[in-house]
Amino acid sequence: MENTKLIVSYPPYTKSKDSIEKVMYTVVFALLPAVVAAVYFFGLRALALIFVCSISAIGFEYLINVFRKQEIACFDGSALVTGILLALNLPSNLPYWMAVLGSFVAIVVVKQLFGGLGFNVFNPALAARVFLLISFPVAMTIWPIPFSVDMQTAASPLGILKTEGLKAANSITLWQAFIGNVGGSLGETSALALLLGSVILFWKKYITWIIPVSFVGATLAFTGIFHYMEPLKYASPAFHFTCGGLLLGALFMATDMVTTPVSKRGQLIFGLGCGLLTGIIRLFGGYPEGVSFAILIMNAFVPLLDKWDNYSNGKKWRLTKMRSVIVLTCIGFFSAFLLYMTDNITKEPIKKAIERVKVEALRQIFPFEFSDKDINIAFDKNGKEFFEIKNKDNSLRGIAVETSSDKGYGGEITILVAVSPDGKVFNYNVLSHKETPGLGNKIENEAFKKQFNGKTLDGFNWKVKKDDGFVDELTAATISSRAATDAVKKGLEVISNKYFVENKK
Repeated sequence: MENTKLIVSYPPYTKSKDSIEKVMYTVVFALLPAVVAAVYFFGLRALALIFVCSISAIGFEYLINVFRKQEIACFDGSALVTGILLALNLPSNLPYWMAVLGSFVAIVVVKQLFGGLGFNVFNPALAARVFLLISFPVAMTIWPIPFSVDMQTAASPLGILKTEGLKAANSITLWQAFIGNVGGSLGETSALALLLGSVILFWKKYITWIIPVSFVGATLAFTGIFHYMEPLKYASPAFHFTCGGLLLGALFMATDMVTTPVSKRGQLIFGLGCGLLTGIIRLFGGYPEGVSFAILIMNAFVPLLDKWDNYSNGKKWRLTKMRSVIVLTCIGFFSAFLLYMTDNITKEPIKKAIERVKVEALRQIFPFEFSDKDINIAFDKNGKEFFEIKNKDNSLRGIAVETSSDKGYGGEITILVAVSPDGKVFNYNVLSHKETPGLGNKIENEAFKKQFNGKTLDGFNWKVKKDDGFVDELTAATISSRAATDAVKKGLEVISNKYFVENKK
């Protein structure tokens, strides 16, 4: 025994004929359908982004191996998988230097600083994605339109649902979302490609059904309950299944061998937790998507779940654990119910607060003073809201309407446009936008806005000068200028249709 060498390592202790290289490159092979779909829908820019993420991830792995004087392990496939998964979580037009920064965070910070492969607590690719999302929110939420030659952007389906509501989101068909012909990150758009790739992992038994099914099932059950209660407000489970990163997360991210529980019961709880958190964030959170946050939060509970399950001993303990699972599930759904009730209770106060903001905006865009009593709210046949400013004799002094354009550089731009009774623009006020500070956000400046004062639909070419129109575009912000012009024109059109065309009829 004196010459016996013992190797101290951390659990779990499993035997397998498969090497790390074989497992990792099989995962790479399983991701190929998603990669092909990304290149098909978003072009060679998507392929270039995947290449940059993959090479930089392998490069950082090599450098850290050399720095720490470790065995060179950058070609075992783990860094390549991280690079590809990171790229599949990014928009195709993301600057390359941001992608390289994401690879650095994934490999060096999240993986190697925790000890390398097998010791990281959080999924490296997801942690890097969240880092980029928090650090560069505009760049990370600009989604190119599939097959767009000039990189035109639009909101993702979940983004449309969050900002514009269910009616606007229903314009996207489930078939479009299923095959991937929608805006979004490279890997989350095509549910079909992800399902095809996962077949390989199930066939090789590298993943089991427990986490994917419990993850997806909990998300669909949670969103389905709210859809059943208010079908005109909340999207259907089918929408949540095909849109966003649910399948990418459930099949390829939440099943990561290092950052998920070992036992079947731990995996079940892990999947249920991911699904519940995803549903809560999607329906009530500030972000449209909750998959990344849900998985990272549950990653933090994995050591506890493993430790909890390792002490399993006898029927009594198993019953205790089952009760705990039931209690946790009940707490989760009770919390969701409380959120639902809170949403209903605060709905009217929030609505009134929004109306007050609009009233203040009205005072800024009309060239005359008026009191709250002079404001009358009217609707057209489609339910569109109009703000009428009236004289004491009930005649119109001006009309305002809220409109938006989804052609902005950072996404949707929402404005309030004021028009005179004879169809001339008074002014407009930007209610919300995500344009670049110092560039696109100058659409709020009076110097830009005054170009539209006194303009009518017929007597003005509603395009920027770069497109042979009359509007002076902002320097280095042509896209923002186009979007603001488009929004003002839309406002003038809807007011014209209600007050001038309908009155003529």
